[in-house]
Amino acid sequence: MKTFAQFVTESLGRMTTYDEIVHAIAAYKKAGEIPNPVYQDLGSQARRVFGKEAGIGRDLILKVMHAGDGAQNRDDDISDLYYAWPSDSFQGLIKFEKILLKVEKMNKPNMAPVIKAGKDVLANWKPVADDLKALKDKIVKMTTKRAEAKEVAAKEMGAKFADSSSLIKVLESHLGEYKAAAHQRAVEFIKSKLDFLMKHDWDLNKAVPRHTGHYGTAYKMTESQRSLYRSITRSKSPSLRVGEHDIREPDQHLIDRYVLASVAGAEASYRDFMHKMITKIGKPVVNAKMIGNIWTNAILTVTTNDGEEQVWNTKMILNFSKYQTMFNQFPSRRKK
Repeated sequence: MKTFAQFVTESLGRMTTYDEIVHAIAAYKKAGEIPNPVYQDLGSQARRVFGKEAGIGRDLILKVMHAGDGAQNRDDDISDLYYAWPSDSFQGLIKFEKILLKVEKMNKPNMAPVIKAGKDVLANWKPVADDLKALKDKIVKMTTKRAEAKEVAAKEMGAKFADSSSLIKVLESHLGEYKAAAHQRAVEFIKSKLDFLMKHDWDLNKAVPRHTGHYGTAYKMTESQRSLYRSITRSKSPSLRVGEHDIREPDQHLIDRYVLASVAGAEASYRDFMHKMITKIGKPVVNAKMIGNIWTNAILTVTTNDGEEQVWNTKMILNFSKYQTMFNQFPSRRKK
């Protein structure tokens, strides 16, 4: 079973021959699953190579139809065969096969190369079409694979938590103060935004003027800043017209919701940090202690199950994306 990382980065590369197509199909039949994007790519490439090879037979029948004065070769069945000859689609192969058999019974010597070419197309590519149809039942969507990967990761992390329970206990003992600090930071952040808005007479259009364009990074940044203010204030005007002043006022319900979301996001970031520390340490932890505060500078000392002592320094960084989304980072470095 492939990992999710292998699954999402999987690609076929460009294929140019029948043998490459057959080999790729066989590999996925054996694997028992195929990512949907890969299946689409495989089908597209198979049709491209198929169309190139089938085109040889189409050229042959065209030469027969135009040989001499062409009158003796303007049979309706031969014309039907020409128009039924596959190009870059596997649909219509059954109809093509029936017409080919009908033309073969005409026993025209000049059609022998055409009949052979048609039979070669069917012998090679009809099984490919059938295999591609069967592979469709083995398609695995990215969402399904991602859910499976998360479940596996959760089980693995659960085992690691059990092995490093002393480390988890120490880190979780600081979670309460961390969430309290996150709450305070969010309150201070909102106050700074409201103070800025007040300096501009509570007019959002003065504080953060609309961007003149409607696309690009600058436009997105402006809209994100305006959205931030709208997430903690309400407009005094129920309906604004273009060009009117958008006078805002603090909305405590929205502010409370923003603070709660910030604290929840901070807790999620902290738990991610716990997971990463388990991975970075790389071994089960039998003893752990932490000095200091994660907001300023924390020194984590652990003893692993083989007696090794590791010392890690962590200082949280409060950061903002270019679209004004707040997030926490926990750069941790091992002391040498």
